Amino acid sequence: MNKIHISSNDGQSSEYDAEQVRLMLQQGLLHNNSLYWQKGMDEWLPITNLFPISGLVEETPPPMPPKRSRSDLIYRKDPKTITRALKIFLWVSFVIGALSSQIYCNLIRSIIASSQISPGMQETKSLVDFINFIIYLPTGIVTAILFLMWIYRSNLNCHGFGAKNMKFTPGWSIGYYFIPFLNLVRPYQAMKEIWKVSSDPANWQKQEINSVIRWWWGLWLVSGGMDLAISSMESEAMELNSLSSLIVFRQSLYFKIVIDLALTIFAHTLISSVITMQSKLVKNNFFGN
Repeated sequence: MNKIHISSNDGQSSEYDAEQVRLMLQQGLLHNNSLYWQKGMDEWLPITNLFPISGLVEETPPPMPPKRSRSDLIYRKDPKTITRALKIFLWVSFVIGALSSQIYCNLIRSIIASSQISPGMQETKSLVDFINFIIYLPTGIVTAILFLMWIYRSNLNCHGFGAKNMKFTPGWSIGYYFIPFLNLVRPYQAMKEIWKVSSDPANWQKQEINSVIRWWWGLWLVSGGMDLAISSMESEAMELNSLSSLIVFRQSLYFKIVIDLALTIFAHTLISSVITMQSKLVKNNFFGN
């Protein structure tokens, strides 16, 4: 490229490359009315003919948008694995419990029909006891532990999503299950908070809860109350001279199966809904949606 000759105030001229001239203009080292000449030109012309003022102004990008902290929308503890395990154990626990209750109902029907307990019936009763204490009880304990762990992680993630003014900590969200009387209300309130924050961490207090939470908690209380009632009436019902008690006991077992089935369905739905909402938050944050 031809050198550019720039005139100075003292009538002298200097040679520069085009990029040098551009930088000098941008930095104010040359006046806009300075003259330049290149080989092939008939006369000296204003430098602005070569570098228009508009072309010298650098385009400045607008201010960067506020940086969103990705730590607000990531898992503190990824709940996916424990969620899958919990769903499996919920159904396994229900099936084992329903099987045990059905065998017990068949036994009671036989006792009512014969008005006595035969050796075969004693073996059936032993089978029921085996299922309850060797299989059902440990499975129920594992299910309960997984459920409490899931609640802890779900609440922990809600705090990790940046939700402000949450009332329940991860520890107390499960601790209230073990405090008499408070365990009738506080766990439900903690679950409502988890649901709302999972729906919208920034405006969680304005969110509505789904009726699935109310059904889950109502069925949870009914199922727990029936466990206590069935346990207290079992010894009386197995007396041969208490036919009415046997009938009531059998009906209670059938009703308990129905309640536990509904409870399992709503618990499964609740868990799936919360994990879906939290996964959506994390996914949208990762992809910037």
